[in-house]
Amino acid sequence: LLELAWAGGIVLEYGFTILVLNRMGWRLLIALTALPGFLVLFFLPFIPESPRFLLECDELEKAYQVLKRGSRQNCRDLPAGELVHATPSETPNLNQKGNLI
Repeated sequence: LLELAWAGGIVLEYGFTILVLNRMGWRLLIALTALPGFLVLFFLPFIPESPRFLLECDELEKAYQVLKRGSRQNCRDLPAGELVHATPSETPNLNQKGNLI
């Protein structure tokens, strides 16, 4: 799915180039194609941190609120239980041979 988004973006950029470059010049083309990146900067403060990052920072309540909001947006109930922060000894070591999955 991610590869499809990249391919679709490339096709859109190519079409956009055909429409803009010959009529308005390369400077406007560069400015217009940079616009989505600036929009991301505008919306960045509204995107919540991931629950995993919040757990790493010992922000258990914030992590729970992010999960709760996500479950509400997906019309699902949050599973019963409590959030726990896994210590490094409880997580698998992916650098060991044999853990290539």
